[in-house]
Amino acid sequence: MLDIEQLKKDLGQYSSTVGSFWKPKVGRNYIRILPPWKPDTHLFYKPVRLHWVGSRSVLCTPGNCIVCSMLQDPVLAPSLEGKINTINRFLVNMVDLEDKDSGVHVWAMPPIIWNQFAQFCIDPQWGDLTDSKTGRNVTVVREGSGVKSTKYQIIPDPQQTEVDPQLLTKMHDLDKIYTKATPEYIISLLQDESIDVAVAPLGSQPASAPQQPTPTPVPQQPTQPQAPSTPVPQQPTQPQTPQTGFDPQKVKDALNRLMGQK
Repeated sequence: MLDIEQLKKDLGQYSSTVGSFWKPKVGRNYIRILPPWKPDTHLFYKPVRLHWVGSRSVLCTPGNCIVCSMLQDPVLAPSLEGKINTINRFLVNMVDLEDKDSGVHVWAMPPIIWNQFAQFCIDPQWGDLTDSKTGRNVTVVREGSGVKSTKYQIIPDPQQTEVDPQLLTKMHDLDKIYTKATPEYIISLLQDESIDVAVAPLGSQPASAPQQPTPTPVPQQPTQPQAPSTPVPQQPTQPQTPQTGFDPQKVKDALNRLMGQK
């Protein structure tokens, strides 16, 4: 039977507050970037650092990031080489003016676009493009589709325009788009993405030089003497190497070790 309560809990912990992120199509995109999403915030964007585990992203939390710890761990890191990428993004609230009925979206803006947009905002000739009353709509021109071949250009409108007040009430809380990942969630991502991780048993150490066991005296029967036992040399213990294949419990133990938990 489906555990509805656990499902609700996981939805609250792992899901974004938006159904999907907006992405500019190839060609011209006519949009409006909205102002700060809460009164005590004076920036229209939320910078985030993301780890892409396969095709899924996880928030990097500097100082106690599980993924960063995995990438630095000598046991786990070799299995993850080339399978986890790290990127920077700037989350913004925005409206696609070519599809106003779709409401307010979140755009994970790449640094190259954010830089262009920010340059306009600090230029006195343009001012704050996100201001709800005196800001400007912008055209985002996208060329190409590959990671390395895609280019963007930001073109602000000459005239200032006011944002529909109703849209301002529907902005997303950018602080809650991503939450810190747990070891259990990381394990589920690795399984979903079919990423095998080599994990050595905890506490395993390379074997030292083999030692000869001390013979144990064998008691002699008074009437039938026995020949002394000959000690059998112990076979050298081979150093334990990481075990390949995905073992969720071993991965969880390794992650808890990295995060200082028992």
